[in-house]
Amino acid sequence: MNEETRKKLAQDLPANAVKTRDQAGQKLSYVDGHFAVTRANEVFGHDGWSCAVRSICEVYRGTRPGRDGENVVMVYEAHVAVTALGITREDVGIGQCDASLKALAQGIEKGRKEAVTDGLKRALRTFGASFGLALYDKTQADVGASFRAQEIIAGYDAATDDARLESLRGDVREAWEDLSADDRAALGEARDRAAKRIAKATKSKPPQPDPRDLAPHGIEAPAAPAPLAFATPGLSASEMTAMLATIAQCPTIADLDRERDAMRPDVSTRATKDQRATLRNAAESRRSALTPTEPTPPAPPRGGRKSARNDTATGDATPADAAPSAEALASLARVGDPREYLARKSTYTEIERAVVAHGAHVPGLAAAAIARLEALGEGGDDGNRARLVAAWVSESASRAQRAERTAAQVQRAA
Repeated sequence: MNEETRKKLAQDLPANAVKTRDQAGQKLSYVDGHFAVTRANEVFGHDGWSCAVRSICEVYRGTRPGRDGENVVMVYEAHVAVTALGITREDVGIGQCDASLKALAQGIEKGRKEAVTDGLKRALRTFGASFGLALYDKTQADVGASFRAQEIIAGYDAATDDARLESLRGDVREAWEDLSADDRAALGEARDRAAKRIAKATKSKPPQPDPRDLAPHGIEAPAAPAPLAFATPGLSASEMTAMLATIAQCPTIADLDRERDAMRPDVSTRATKDQRATLRNAAESRRSALTPTEPTPPAPPRGGRKSARNDTATGDATPADAAPSAEALASLARVGDPREYLARKSTYTEIERAVVAHGAHVPGLAAAAIARLEALGEGGDDGNRARLVAAWVSESASRAQRAERTAAQVQRAA
């Protein structure tokens, strides 16, 4: 067995390969047959392993009521052997046919195939955690990051200098879009461990000679290596939060377009595909909320000709000249300091209601809501919390717009 195969056999089972199903009132974890065969090809090579069906037999036959009459129930047992690395592992699998007489042939085929696939997976699991053996441990301690993330983490664990960390940064950027949030968190932890270990080892090295002592002898001291600057791909959570809050609080479409133009350099050069989609959706939602609806025709004025005084009273003043609404003033008075206000909210639902009620009128409430959700461990990861709060602020702004339009229509009708 070569070293590469040994490393692959030692890998954990990726969490994204684990599926679950309900059976007899219990939730069971499993991997599907496609994953098991693909993994065998990756570890052993397409020509490095083989499987054989030793036998397949019917172990039970019965009937039960079905939709089209009586169903035939048959259970099959398959004995499957897998040979790899010069050794053979064997196990049995079970498959079931449960079909009406009209579909009996297809049911028998399905049951026999299930038995063979089950036996194949059970035989392969004996080769290690990454083949599904990890699922037989109740704690599932060997279920973790994806195979690609595990390879990069192994690189961090073996790194001995900053140059190696820098090369791994390129690997992280290349794989970033395909990694889950858990994978990215695991990579960050591995990177930090490696950086601390290398920094500690560097400090323990013998002191370098003073360049001033070397100069008289015509010796030039080597330049100090530049510090490693590991930049996580994409915008940070705080940047995303600020951008989403800015979009949600734009009072007009012109302001929205101006803010998007200001954000464009950072978004186009640094944001990930998912982040760009999130910002685009938030901007489109805000634009929809700001788009005016068809106004209700005003009622004819009493007494015939409308006076200049009535022109002002019916809302001809521009939004820029209008004073803050009573609802906005009430929200500002009610909330006060956003962080202190939300500190009294102890559940996800209470925070959501607070932001929807006051988010359009109180600056800083969105950022405070994200911080409060993080403190409570609610809302998923940082990116998801930012998206949730942005949606709440957008809903708050939409409600405020509808209230203003309704008030204007009532005023015109009066």
